[in-house]
Amino acid sequence: MEVKGRVGFRLHHDMPIWDLSSLNGVVIKSPSSAWVTVQHGGRAEILEMSLTGPQRCVRVASGDRSCLALDASRDRGELLFVSTDMLTPPDLFLWNGQTQSRITCSNRDVLADWPQLRHQTLRIRSPDGYDLDGWFLADAALQGPLPTVMFIHGGPFLATGHIFRFDLHLLASHGFGVVCGNFRGSFGYGEEFAHAIMGDWGARGLPDHLAILDSAIERGVADPARLGVWGASHGGFATCWLVGHSQRFRAAVAEAAVTNLATAYYLSDAPDLFTRDLGGRPHEIPDVYRSRSPLSYAHRCTTPTLLIHGELDFRCPIAEAEQFYRALLDVGCPAELVRLSDADHMGDSMGPPATRVAQNSALLEWFARFL
Repeated sequence: MEVKGRVGFRLHHDMPIWDLSSLNGVVIKSPSSAWVTVQHGGRAEILEMSLTGPQRCVRVASGDRSCLALDASRDRGELLFVSTDMLTPPDLFLWNGQTQSRITCSNRDVLADWPQLRHQTLRIRSPDGYDLDGWFLADAALQGPLPTVMFIHGGPFLATGHIFRFDLHLLASHGFGVVCGNFRGSFGYGEEFAHAIMGDWGARGLPDHLAILDSAIERGVADPARLGVWGASHGGFATCWLVGHSQRFRAAVAEAAVTNLATAYYLSDAPDLFTRDLGGRPHEIPDVYRSRSPLSYAHRCTTPTLLIHGELDFRCPIAEAEQFYRALLDVGCPAELVRLSDADHMGDSMGPPATRVAQNSALLEWFARFL
């Protein structure tokens, strides 16, 4: 069986299992075989693959969901793995070599009272010919066109898709449509697709983001007059870029964003990310750093914009939000800054519960106010 995909699990969720996804994915079954997590765009499956001898590849767990190999009982040939999908939080499953069984159902009681949501797949073609995957999520009882928020995932070398995000459910259960998609740069589509965004995240990502949004509008599920945009990390960067280059949005929320690549280089705990992508340090290519930074275009923004940022964020320091916030105030653009005192870069998923509640409450309130 020929399989195309990327080894790993890089789907952008907001569940507190990031340590699992970063430390697991490959489990040795025997000296000659292993269980391997392989991501295909917005899905992740588990394959049993040969390590020696003739090539052998057998699907163990697949479908419209995301699975992550965790551990094994090698003497019994059993595999422990996590499974989640767009409507179901992560739970543990066991594969015994022939069948799989569910071990946990941690949220059964909560989900029994959960609003019924519907989701649909969008097939998208970017203006310059890239085929993109997208999804639309909404309350099952509501028909479009709905006020719609576009979620932009982080990374950019992550992906969105068949994985549970509480904050998407939060918005959908309050009457918003949510559209998301995997723009160029997303993980799980091969090296060429991932590298297509390198060097100019904003300009190269913008046509994909707008194509994903337009797909939902064309299908009659999103209201073109009531659109919002929101993202975290790279998604926050992209949100700030979009509001400086488009007047289509009535509201925006940027979480944990980079807005000034030069200061991000000097303040971030990972400066090499910027030199690798842009081709040098700020003093060597100052015009590149300036032209690729959302801050350079903040004076054009008229979209009410909320910035949410953790004070303990060392990957994208809070000065990134403070600069953009000041630039919006200078031109009279409605803007607010929410500072999360005990949150780092992963505060939306790994932060203290009270912080996560505050973050989600601010997100919902902003879109309820302006959409």
